[in-house]
Amino acid sequence: MEAAARGSAIQDQFRVYRTEIDAYNDRRERLIKASRDVTTQSKRLIFVLHRFPHDALPLSSGESSRSTKAGARIIKEATEKRDEIMKILVETALREGLSESTIFVAEAATDADGAKTVVRDGDAEIGRAYRHERSLGGGLEEFIEGVSFLHFLQEGKLISLAEVQAMFTTADGVVAYPVPPFRYLLGLSDLTGELMRFATNAVGAGDTGAVVNVVLELMRDIRTALDPFIPLIRDMRKKQQVTSQSMRKIEDVSYAIKVRSSEYGSDPAALQEMVRRSLRGGSGGGGEGAPDEIDED
Repeated sequence: MEAAARGSAIQDQFRVYRTEIDAYNDRRERLIKASRDVTTQSKRLIFVLHRFPHDALPLSSGESSRSTKAGARIIKEATEKRDEIMKILVETALREGLSESTIFVAEAATDADGAKTVVRDGDAEIGRAYRHERSLGGGLEEFIEGVSFLHFLQEGKLISLAEVQAMFTTADGVVAYPVPPFRYLLGLSDLTGELMRFATNAVGAGDTGAVVNVVLELMRDIRTALDPFIPLIRDMRKKQQVTSQSMRKIEDVSYAIKVRSSEYGSDPAALQEMVRRSLRGGSGGGGEGAPDEIDED
């Protein structure tokens, strides 16, 4: 009898393990799917923002977007897309118990054999958000890239971690998801690629230095600020290398503008044309001036 009781106890314990593992894997799959949806929608947000009129860009930090009908329309459309993405993220985080206030509750469950056991979800406790961070992290990173681009076009400066975290705080003060600081930093590093594309597109549209100078200054600040994190954050070294490449392309464009300005400064139309020719000749990075392609499937 004693051996049978021990065998039954072991079986019961393994049922608990099975339930915990199944719950973890199911949640992981749901979060990965949500992350893919967020990534797709964030790319669409970035695509919209690349249509923002370059002459409406704030030319100094803290300055609001210069008023144009086209600019206001793009910002409105982008803000609506941002809110749609936030709805996905917040609802997913609350549904999956990723909030900082998540508390474990034991429940009785019936297994396939009809036996009832008290089980606990192996990650249904404070800290679940960090256990599943990699499942949602890719989408969150892409979202931070998109929302920081939107903030730059509106305010002429970077969005702060506190401002990003505030988006995940509900009306009753619940933090739906604690944003990992390293994801915020990686998202800012990715932003530099979009800034480079925006600046080169501005030159192609006739800008003769105003947008390029603003973007170049910001990219230098980002690279300088993020370099100390290279030994601390995985993938930061690779992203910073891309940032340096993007910055060199903008520096080449800025150099071409200054050289051509000394030659054609008295003829704005000729200056714009010569700068565009320099850009097409490779100074601005060739075909990388276009935003990321978006899979519509």
